[in-house]
Amino acid sequence: MKRNGSPDYLLYAAAVVATLFGFIAIWDAGYAESAAQGAMIPSGLYGQVFYGFIGVISAFFLSQLAPAKLKKLVWPVMIVTCVLLVGVLILGKEVNGATRWFRIGKFSFQPSEVAKLSCVLFMAAGFAGLKPWVAPKVRGFGDWIGKVGFEKLVRAWPLLPILVVFGLIELQPDLKTGMVILVTSGIIMWAAGVSRKSFAILGLCLLVLAGAAIIDKPYRVTRLLSHSDRWSDSKIDSIGFQTTQSETALAMGGVLGKGFGQGRAKYTLPEPTNDFVLATIGEEAGLIGSLAVIGLLGFIVFRLYTHGMQRIDRFEKLFLVGVSCWIGIQTIANVLVANGAVPVMGVPLPFFSAGGSSLFALWLAIGVSQAMISSPNVRIEQGGMQKDEGEPSVRRAYVR
Repeated sequence: MKRNGSPDYLLYAAAVVATLFGFIAIWDAGYAESAAQGAMIPSGLYGQVFYGFIGVISAFFLSQLAPAKLKKLVWPVMIVTCVLLVGVLILGKEVNGATRWFRIGKFSFQPSEVAKLSCVLFMAAGFAGLKPWVAPKVRGFGDWIGKVGFEKLVRAWPLLPILVVFGLIELQPDLKTGMVILVTSGIIMWAAGVSRKSFAILGLCLLVLAGAAIIDKPYRVTRLLSHSDRWSDSKIDSIGFQTTQSETALAMGGVLGKGFGQGRAKYTLPEPTNDFVLATIGEEAGLIGSLAVIGLLGFIVFRLYTHGMQRIDRFEKLFLVGVSCWIGIQTIANVLVANGAVPVMGVPLPFFSAGGSSLFALWLAIGVSQAMISSPNVRIEQGGMQKDEGEPSVRRAYVR
């Protein structure tokens, strides 16, 4: 892929292209709404450009740090994240029944977006340092509880702060962001070497937790149960409105699209620049344009994941794999929602949906990823054999 010890300039380029085209998509999708208010530029675009600018600057400085120094920052970063999540519940601006944002003048900040990065960083550091599991001899169930069950719970301690973050985010309430964090954390554990049995148990616990969170909020149950008949006369103009309008826009776009600025979704969808920005992209640029956007994001995911699998340092490996899965999960979820395959979740399309906090967090992740990529701990191919450069590391499953 790249020369050892240097940043991945293709990754930088892909992120820049995605950000710039995201600006265009937000302006195009939000033009109708802003024009109705007598403005040429959607108000959300100002914040997007601002956060994009400071995100790129921050990414550059983060990319200059050594991974060892970044690893020492995981606890301070997690503590600050929890403080911000508590603070937003007390001082945050309530919008549509949710308290997720700090509002400063015309700009807002959503701590839960940065929490995604904090959790990936914490999980990578926490599971990187675990020793290989040596199964003890046990006699009976009681002995198993003490020697295996309890010990495995202790080894899974990095999950505790993640669950605290999830709980604070759910109080906002914001289940979809919490689920992105939990699923990404689970994938990091899988990459760290969690056994299939342990992973299945964790997956079951995750499903129970998600189910309880859904049942706790009646509107979530209604949204889930109403999705299958969203096209019915009783729902198409109410709970099914966003999804059906998005599906219609994508269908009308066909293969080549209606042309830039010619779509109707921006006139019918509420807040078309956010979670349903793909509806305008698909309607105006067609299937080709939609696939280009998905392909660009897929390329970013591929680069990050490939770099991660090349690392011999477990912290670097788990972080890069975690960031790639975070972006991949959000992309898949957003596309499925826009196509009506799943109920509305409110997951932004990375780099393209309006949301300065999301864009800022993504660029911070790119910066930290480049710091990992630039370190010398990488496996390279030589004459058909793998050679390790940098510090030696055991590359077997650690968390059985």
